[in-house]
Amino acid sequence: MWTWLSENGIDDLLDHPEKKRIRLLNKIIGINAVIAFIFAIIDICNLGFEAAIISSFTFFISIFLFLLIKNRLYGIAKSAILLFVFLFISFIAIISGKDSGVIIYFIPGILFPILIFQNKKVIIGISLLMIILLLIVFRITQVSEPILFSSEYDLSFSKISSLTGSTIITFLIIWHFKSTNSEYEEIIIDQNNSLKAYNNEIEKQQLKLEVKNKGVTDSINYANRIQQAILPNESKISNMLKNYFLLHIPKDIVSGDFYWVEKVKAKIYIAVADCTGHGVPGAMVSVVCNNALNRSIQEFKLSAPKDILNKARELVIESFDNASQIINDGMDIALCCIDTTNNKLTFSGANNPLVIINKREIRILHPDRQPIGKYLFEKPFTQEEIMLDNEDTIYLFSDGFVDQFGGARGKKYKSKTLLNFLTTNSESTLDKQKGLLQKEFNNWKGDLEQIDDVCIMGFKI
Repeated sequence: MWTWLSENGIDDLLDHPEKKRIRLLNKIIGINAVIAFIFAIIDICNLGFEAAIISSFTFFISIFLFLLIKNRLYGIAKSAILLFVFLFISFIAIISGKDSGVIIYFIPGILFPILIFQNKKVIIGISLLMIILLLIVFRITQVSEPILFSSEYDLSFSKISSLTGSTIITFLIIWHFKSTNSEYEEIIIDQNNSLKAYNNEIEKQQLKLEVKNKGVTDSINYANRIQQAILPNESKISNMLKNYFLLHIPKDIVSGDFYWVEKVKAKIYIAVADCTGHGVPGAMVSVVCNNALNRSIQEFKLSAPKDILNKARELVIESFDNASQIINDGMDIALCCIDTTNNKLTFSGANNPLVIINKREIRILHPDRQPIGKYLFEKPFTQEEIMLDNEDTIYLFSDGFVDQFGGARGKKYKSKTLLNFLTTNSESTLDKQKGLLQKEFNNWKGDLEQIDDVCIMGFKI
């Protein structure tokens, strides 16, 4: 019976908190009906017909509220309960007098808004009205004569019934809050336990990831040491070029850009190359391309820059043709040969130019528009020869600097801007030019990500 009473009018579509509120209201209404029914019988037996009428009215009001909830008229039932507490109890308290104890029903009545509504402002507003009404009723009962009860026995009986009913209802309300709080505590504990388990799993996965990342980073660092061993060191370059700078900024730890310096008798070969990709893939391609250049002059004894590039292309294609899949990787390169006996420069390029600046006058030696690697419109590389002046500064560079996004609008730096910058600072020492280029790149890039490897080499003969 108690379970049937509690589940009266519960709709499966209601959320869990609303179901708990309806169950509690069912219990309060049921207890109120039972108490009213019992005291109606007692009042009739004691010939207290006025009290019997009030108890009977209370009983029928409870049945009416019960039927409203049964028919899922929750809003009407809630409003009717509030009106019952507001009006009926106030009326009964006034006509019963100050010693009847009916006013005690205001104690659970003040808690009703918390049970019925969810909106905090509505709860506070109705609770304040209940308190004000309680004070008004209490003041009236202190000065009014009891109308309903004519004997001490009737007043005593009313006290007992009011105290019993209000105590039971208050207990139910407190029990509801306690059980709800315990339920939420269990939910929170379960959620915390789940969260701890989830965090522990995240920590385990993070530890595994850190171990893997460390392994990958260590491998890349080792690859960098190998790449540095392949590239000419400062000592080797200094023995060939007395006045130069090298700005090499890999996007990642290893680079697809590389610089190449070799000397054969009186001729110095200098190149800056930009291989396909960057990072580990670019570095692997750079090893193949670097090896192709070395073989061209050491194994095949080639001396003309155009012949070196033609042979390098042949060797790079041959290396990648051994793969099971088609690989079209290769490099863009600016290659020059300095004949120290007569200061003659011979240049050949694959997509990358050579720039000469003398007293702020700029001269550009243009490359062939084809890469070192597989290319549909392949043709033999050409070369250009010029005599150098002692004041000439020669620049070789990849496209990493000019393609970098940055500035106020996040645009590319562009070749024209770089040429203007080199021209403006060409009369500074080469060491100072390197510092200025590094600062210019950092200022331009700002907080944006570096998009490619950067390699710029400048030198004088």
